[in-house]
Amino acid sequence: MTRLATAAAAAAAAAALAWLALKLREEEKEEPPAGTRKFPTHPSIKLPLVGQLLNTFKLSTDNQTYGLSRFGFLGGIDGCSECDFGFIKFAMVYSHEAMKQIYTNHPFQNGGIFEAVGFTKVYDNLPGIEETKYLFGNGLFIASDNDRWWPIAHRILLKPFSRQGMMQMVPLMNEQADLLVGKLRKDLGSGVGPLRIYDYTVMMAVETLGTCLMGMSFESFSGEPVPFLQHLKNWLDINADMGNIPPQLWWLFPKTMKSAHDSADFLKAYTKDLLARRRRGETQALSKCPDLLDCMLETADTLSGEKLPDEVIGHELMSFLFAGQDSTAVALSSFFCFVAANPAAQAKLVAEIQEVLGDEPEVKWAHLNKLKYLDWAIKETLRLVPPVPGIFKRNEVVEALSAGKGKTPFHLPKKTNLLLAFLPLHLDPAQWGDDAHEWKPERWAEGVPHPFAYAPFSHGPRACIGKEFTLTEQKICAVKLLQHFIIQKAAGDWAKQPGATKLKESEWPHYPACSPHYGVDVEYNPKQAFTGINMPLELHPRPQLHKPEAAKKAEAAAQPAVVFSLDESSQGHATPLSILYGSDGGSTTELAERVMETAQELGFAPTVKPLNEAIGDPALGTDGLLLVLSATYNGCPPANAGDFVNFCGAAIERHERPVDARFAVLGCGHSDWADTFQAIPTLLDESLEKIGGHRLLDLHTADSKKAPEEDFVAWTAKLWPALAAAAGIKLSQRAGSAASRPPLAIPEVSVVPAEEEGHLSETPLVLPFQRDGEWVLAKVAEKSELTPNDPDGTSTVCLALEAAVHPSGDAPLRYAAGDHLMVMAENAPALVATLLKRMGLDSSTLVTFPRGFSANGANGGGGGGGGGGGLWTDGGGRLRTGGGGWVAAATAVLAAPAPPTAPTVAGGGGGVG
Repeated sequence: MTRLATAAAAAAAAAALAWLALKLREEEKEEPPAGTRKFPTHPSIKLPLVGQLLNTFKLSTDNQTYGLSRFGFLGGIDGCSECDFGFIKFAMVYSHEAMKQIYTNHPFQNGGIFEAVGFTKVYDNLPGIEETKYLFGNGLFIASDNDRWWPIAHRILLKPFSRQGMMQMVPLMNEQADLLVGKLRKDLGSGVGPLRIYDYTVMMAVETLGTCLMGMSFESFSGEPVPFLQHLKNWLDINADMGNIPPQLWWLFPKTMKSAHDSADFLKAYTKDLLARRRRGETQALSKCPDLLDCMLETADTLSGEKLPDEVIGHELMSFLFAGQDSTAVALSSFFCFVAANPAAQAKLVAEIQEVLGDEPEVKWAHLNKLKYLDWAIKETLRLVPPVPGIFKRNEVVEALSAGKGKTPFHLPKKTNLLLAFLPLHLDPAQWGDDAHEWKPERWAEGVPHPFAYAPFSHGPRACIGKEFTLTEQKICAVKLLQHFIIQKAAGDWAKQPGATKLKESEWPHYPACSPHYGVDVEYNPKQAFTGINMPLELHPRPQLHKPEAAKKAEAAAQPAVVFSLDESSQGHATPLSILYGSDGGSTTELAERVMETAQELGFAPTVKPLNEAIGDPALGTDGLLLVLSATYNGCPPANAGDFVNFCGAAIERHERPVDARFAVLGCGHSDWADTFQAIPTLLDESLEKIGGHRLLDLHTADSKKAPEEDFVAWTAKLWPALAAAAGIKLSQRAGSAASRPPLAIPEVSVVPAEEEGHLSETPLVLPFQRDGEWVLAKVAEKSELTPNDPDGTSTVCLALEAAVHPSGDAPLRYAAGDHLMVMAENAPALVATLLKRMGLDSSTLVTFPRGFSANGANGGGGGGGGGGGLWTDGGGRLRTGGGGWVAAATAVLAAPAPPTAPTVAGGGGGVG
């Protein structure tokens, strides 16, 4: 009886399992809509709880997501495959055509405002996401598209990662790469080696992140354990181990989960302390621009006006500290492994570095775009071994997903989870050729074969915000190490590290699909959150590189820039010039300000403002001059340009012509984002003509991928003659640079008669920047030197300002990051005396200048606002030559630096205090 009961129970259990398996394998009966076909399902058997997961293990010895990608590829049709792993089911996508549809059909198409359409990034329903969010919250990398704080944080953080911000970080990146070289030399001198380069690149990456973005060091190069990195590794290792276990069973491992929570609690407390230290003034930005912490603590969102709460700042800090260091470290490790495996490519890299830098000790921003082969080699590394293997998306509405040109699309039901798999995308022979599995930097000479055939940083609004940061850091590190070391693979066989997977060259291909060819034995750490290859390397000192004489002669013979100056016959013309910009990160804003400065020097009366603020401006409807400089953000206008784009579109629809100005447009962007490159500048250029504008110049492009500064200079070389012709003025031009302008003429002034002086002296002198009511004067109460021994001779000072009150009588204003600050240094008495002597004036004489005059020959317009460092006058052109010391920019005339005395400060955009 007992045996019978046992048998019956066993039979019932078997029947239940069979029924469950049958239900899990049951296919949907409903037919796909007309014009589509059913999404292909992987044919392998599904088991209860784990579905097809067991089939991926042999394919995942290097990386779990790589293995999932191979599994999907082997069962896929036309770049798509449905995979079922029990606790998660998703549609895998790896064709460039489907990628294009997904990335260009996103929920932020309406001027950056979220709508539940297209394909969204939603992680809330992924298994185990609660444990990830326990540490990272809704940080940039895992926040869903509909998260309230994601777009706000993203807009705020664009500035430190803009071109302008990156230029300021280059010296700090050089410092950390130098420390890496020093550490390697020290260890090699101590007999360490062969060595695994990842152990060193991770030190440099975390230090670069700390110094550039947070103004602090983790002391990674000290050789002592770094508690932050230890706890982060423990948390990552546990999550990697638990990744192969259904989350429903995690409760069976209480000690393991407690260890993960303990590490997460330490990491969250660490980021909280980082905020407190910055607020106490114990850390500060180490570059000349606000760093990541400054921006998150002080900057208000350009659209909502909100600042980030501390909890969100903590999530963002943790996200950057995790993703920003390990992704760079593994990418560099992979790069140096490929370099060691390919001596011919290493020789090309060294020859290029020798030609561009020679023995120059510092990699400068201007060098980076000249290192073409290095750029190819890094891109090729990221193609074969993408650190981020894929990302999840979800479609918000029913879609017909592209299967390629001429093929019936797949039916994709609403709310389907998608895994965009980058490894099979990058190894597609139809796009990359039959040698797609080989490391071949030369293939990049023709660029990417399709804009969406390459996605190591993803695409669209959720693309990696730190792309330029990591690429710049990787290039600087590569240059430094190749300048100092010959890099070779270790001789003989070697043992893999504990927990690692060793892939032998003799056993290639290592997998039945999507198997890169490394050319040497390599190892993977399957537990790493970001993916890269590693192996023992031998580093030997490289003889010093010297720049070839031919390269020196070529640089000396380079065509100098054209410098324009205003002809005497056109002095005082004061032609109005409207300069409008659309910019999220600040780089395009900087270019607009540079145009304004030159315009002032050439006697124009320029105004500069965001495009959105120009709506309704009467200047647009007059026969005036208009310059537009704009970037594109994933096919959408920048936040401060969206309303203007809509204004143009509405005018076109109504057949209105509200613009009568003569205009020129400069488009800024990066051609790596090929699908949307110059989308908004092109739209603005076409729209302005349709609504009545008259084109002065064809649309010009400044491409950050190539030589944006050269593009900008080329545009201005055509721009100023065109503007001069339109304004009816005469310019002179010569070869040279703005820094080598000829001495400026001493202005003619009118001495105020003694009988009028008393009356005029009773009228307060109103400086131009005070007239708009947004600027206030503040005295410097205290000044301290922060970098007294800066090797490049620059000076970084801390200014404590006296409280300043807005003219309206409001409470004292406080200076915040992002506000404008103008420092007007007091000039040395000797310089003032020399100027007065040359002008034949007494120090107590009251004089008037021509209306709108500034000391650099510019015309401030509208009653004399001086510009670009000129002599400041009030609306009537008056200037007190002595006594009060208002010769604010005599240095511009005499070309001598002002002494380090306490300056007068003017602040705007929020005031100073």
